[in-house]
Amino acid sequence: MWFKDAQTKETTYQLLLGGQLFSLSASQISDHIKKKLKSNFIIRKLFKKFGIDLNELDNLSIKIMPLAKQYALTDDKEMKLDESLFKKRNDFFEKHMFLPAHEVVHFIKRLSEKKSYLADSEEVLGFATGIAYCLSNGKSIQDVWRDVFPKIKWHFNDQERAELFFKKCIQKAKKIAE
Repeated sequence: MWFKDAQTKETTYQLLLGGQLFSLSASQISDHIKKKLKSNFIIRKLFKKFGIDLNELDNLSIKIMPLAKQYALTDDKEMKLDESLFKKRNDFFEKHMFLPAHEVVHFIKRLSEKKSYLADSEEVLGFATGIAYCLSNGKSIQDVWRDVFPKIKWHFNDQERAELFFKKCIQKAKKIAE
């Protein structure tokens, strides 16, 4: 069950926690999901296995929203849970916590991939060599940004991380060209 609070206009959901019925906002549900995930030894082991700090979970935004024909979607920034899991039933924490546990794997993998891609010396050297090649054939840095950066950006969900990786490749390219 759910309803809109008349004063705050925030949607709240009636959910069971420890056998008691509580009225929780989406942000309270998010906090509780994170708390339950962090306290689970399997989840802690998974974070450790992939070399991701468990506190990265604090950066994950968890939203409740309508999803077409899916119960959940997750990337390295956001977990979306279908509102039907909360609107029609009050037993999410008893019967559906397996979904956030499943989805957190996607979160961990995305973070792990970003971390490893930025640290992969072969990828850095490969892009740096390609950039050095372009520069040695008369292309300007602006040309390289226009032509090469989109290929690098494709590997990232985050513009800032893509730019950081690209700048690292440019520095390495300049050393190659010396």
